[in-house]
Amino acid sequence: MCPHRLKEPNYRLRELLAESGWSGEALARAVNALGAQCNLQLHYDRTSVAHWLAGSRPQSRVAPIIVEVLSRRLGRPLGLPDAGLAALCCPQSPSSAASTGLRELAALGAADADPGRRGELEALVYSLHALHDVLGLDHGRKSSTVSSLETTVFKGKGRELARAPGDWEWEQSGMAEAASFFARHADTFGGGYIRTPLAAYVARASSVLQVANQAKPLTAQVVLLSELLARAHAECGEHGLALAYYRLSLRLAEEIADTVGGALALRGMAVQALGLGHPQEAVRLCRVAARRAPKGDIGLQVHIAGPYAAALAAAGHRNATLRLQEVKDKALTRSATWDLAPIAGQPVALWHYYTALAHHALGDRLTSVARLHHCLDNLEPYRQCSTAVVHGRLALELVSLGRLTEATHHGHLLCDLYPRLQSARVRDYLAHLQAEPRIHQGPSETQRLCARMATLLRQPQL
Repeated sequence: MCPHRLKEPNYRLRELLAESGWSGEALARAVNALGAQCNLQLHYDRTSVAHWLAGSRPQSRVAPIIVEVLSRRLGRPLGLPDAGLAALCCPQSPSSAASTGLRELAALGAADADPGRRGELEALVYSLHALHDVLGLDHGRKSSTVSSLETTVFKGKGRELARAPGDWEWEQSGMAEAASFFARHADTFGGGYIRTPLAAYVARASSVLQVANQAKPLTAQVVLLSELLARAHAECGEHGLALAYYRLSLRLAEEIADTVGGALALRGMAVQALGLGHPQEAVRLCRVAARRAPKGDIGLQVHIAGPYAAALAAAGHRNATLRLQEVKDKALTRSATWDLAPIAGQPVALWHYYTALAHHALGDRLTSVARLHHCLDNLEPYRQCSTAVVHGRLALELVSLGRLTEATHHGHLLCDLYPRLQSARVRDYLAHLQAEPRIHQGPSETQRLCARMATLLRQPQL
């Protein structure tokens, strides 16, 4: 695993390891764990770390992972040179203070749509300090993406932007239709189906708008499209690349004072952070998103409140979670006709899903199960990917409650949907259910489910 050799021992990496207080075995475990989040099956141990310290170079995709786990451990941002790994060729997401958001998005989308370059982008590591940079949390620095996020309120009117002038009206309408088309297909077949064509579309639209005059409403559509593309990559487990798109979506929203687009990007980053085990960051991102969202947009407020409640619960804020749920439960009926639901998701169903996660974190499994059933009742039939996720979540909750017959039913429904989807998240639920020891001890029908899940997991997704 360490085929390349440097000329001398890696003293910088040795110093960082000593400062971290980790043993070589602990560093190896952290690298393996973060690698799993990057869709890499790594099996490093203390011997591997000893080779790195002696001068052997890790694989190019692994070097950023080593730097990231040490950065999180030490609580400060680190680069490859800090760990003595600067000679390795590792991918970086496009970023330049002098360039515009559209230019960077065009470059990232073009690389993403190119099969010859996608491998490098897939290797991008989810950086917790990049997320802190969005919120301006690194050593008291102001955010390089947003200025004083938690205290500044936009003066813009969100989606109440004027129609595009003249010849651009048809383009504005076409981009809105494209966003709905891609969003529908993502929730019908999984994010893997739309990544490449959507990246090409975003790259083309961003390139055109760089030279377009008075195209602010069109840029607002690109904000939505780039946020959708970020969700698609997160759905596929490509979290570093997803974060790059979320940050560019937020930057574009900032440039045109689009409050709704900015709130959606912040909410997306919060959902991603929550899913990756960073509830405190998710709480802060949701708080900022809620402050930025127009107060009269009830659908958007409920859309943000769901992951906010789940993040509060995961961070241990029980009372705040329950107060938020009480307030937003009363607003559900007014959010059912939200105009962005076809693109961003059905707010009522998502509210029930995230409050189910909140009750799970609070230890109330029965209420969590009830909320998940409410979520299923409110999901449109075409949302197969979301439906599969809920069935997976329900099966796991029911197994924990010892209700194996019901868990088996939802497990089979998950298996029915799984072959149609390209979603790492759905696959993870199937794998977690199959790995649950209690389900292997059930009756004959449960045993048939176990065999079915094992067969499906051996088959690669398209």
